[in-house]
Amino acid sequence: MKLKLLISACIALLFSTPNANAESELRKVGVITPLSGGMATIGTAVRNGIELARKDRPEIFRGIEFAYEDDQFEAQQDLSAYRKLRTGNPPTVVLGFGTILAQAVGPLFERDKTPFINFNFESAPAVGMAYTVRSLNHTDEYMGALGDYLAARGNSPLPVVQTEATFLHAMVLSLERGLKKRREIQNVATVNPGDTDFRTIITKLKTLKSREIGIFLWPDQLLIFFKQARELGLTAQYFGTDLCETASAIAAERSLGEGCLYPDNEVTQEFRNHYRESYGNEAQLTFAGSAYDVTMLLGEFFANGKASSGEQLLTYLTSLKNRVGVLGKFSYRDEKGFGKYLSYPILVKAIRNGRGVPVEDDLSPTR
Repeated sequence: MKLKLLISACIALLFSTPNANAESELRKVGVITPLSGGMATIGTAVRNGIELARKDRPEIFRGIEFAYEDDQFEAQQDLSAYRKLRTGNPPTVVLGFGTILAQAVGPLFERDKTPFINFNFESAPAVGMAYTVRSLNHTDEYMGALGDYLAARGNSPLPVVQTEATFLHAMVLSLERGLKKRREIQNVATVNPGDTDFRTIITKLKTLKSREIGIFLWPDQLLIFFKQARELGLTAQYFGTDLCETASAIAAERSLGEGCLYPDNEVTQEFRNHYRESYGNEAQLTFAGSAYDVTMLLGEFFANGKASSGEQLLTYLTSLKNRVGVLGKFSYRDEKGFGKYLSYPILVKAIRNGRGVPVEDDLSPTR
C-alpha cells in the first residue's frame, strides 16, 4: 500500500511540475487606471485599447497576464493597487494613467526597478526617473500647437479660468510659453477642485467681452461651467485641454462644450472605425490609441523570446524611431527637463457633436 501511494505521488509530481513551471514563466503586466469615478472615461479607453490589441494579435500575448486595478484617480488607491499587483507574481512592467499615479508610486517603481509606462501629458513626474517612460507628448508640445493656433487668430489678452491642480497648472504655464509673448494670458480666476458655482466668474468674463476664453477645469466642473455660461448668456470660443472631450463624452446634453478647442493626437481612420465597432463610442481615442500601441510593443517584445527583463524592455524602447502606430509615427525621446517619452504628431481639435475632430483653418467661434 505504501509503495502504491509513493508511486502515485511521484506521478502527480511529474504532471504538476510542468504546470508550475508554465505558471512561473507567465509574464505579468500590471495596469492601474481609473475604471470608476470622474476619470473613468479615460481609464476605460486605456483598458479598451489594451484589450483591442490583445484581440487583434492573440498569438503574441499567450504568455502574458494583464492584471487590472481600479485606482479611481486617487493617490491612496494607487498605493493600494500597486501593493496588490506585487502580490504573488510581481509585474514585469506596469501601465498606468495620470500624474497622480506617477507622483504617488513613481519612487516605488524606481525602488523595485519596475518599468512604468505612464499615459500622461505632464512631464514633471518623469524627470530624473530611470524607470518611468511616458507614452505621450508633454504639455509644452501640446500647448505649443494650441498657442500657435491662438496667436494666428488675434493679439488680444486671453482670459483663463483654472482649477487648482498640478496638471491644469502645467497646461496653463505651457500655453503661456507656447504663445511666446504673441498674446498675453489673463488669469481671471483659480478655483478649487470641488467648486461648482461659477456665476460670479462668468459675470466677470462677460464684462471682458473676449472672443476666446480658456477653461482649464476638471470634466464635471466643465459641464457645470458650460451650462451656467449658457444660462447667463456668455458667448465665446472656449479652449482648454483634452478634458473638454472627456466632459463631452459624459454630458447628457451633447451641445455642452460644442466648439471647445484643445490640442491632441489623432488616431487613424481605420483604428477609429475598428474601435467604434468594438465599443460603440469614440471617447478619448488618444488614450485608447496610445494604450493600443504600447500593448503591441509589449506583445512583440515578449513574444520575441530573446529578452524579458525590465532593463531589457527599457533598452528596447530607446530603439524606437519613426515606428508606425495608430496615432501616427512615433519615436522615443529622452529630453532634459521632460524625461523619457514617446513623441507623436500633434494637432488642434474642436468638439463637434460630442467628439473631437481636427479643426479647419477658418474655424470661427461657435458660441
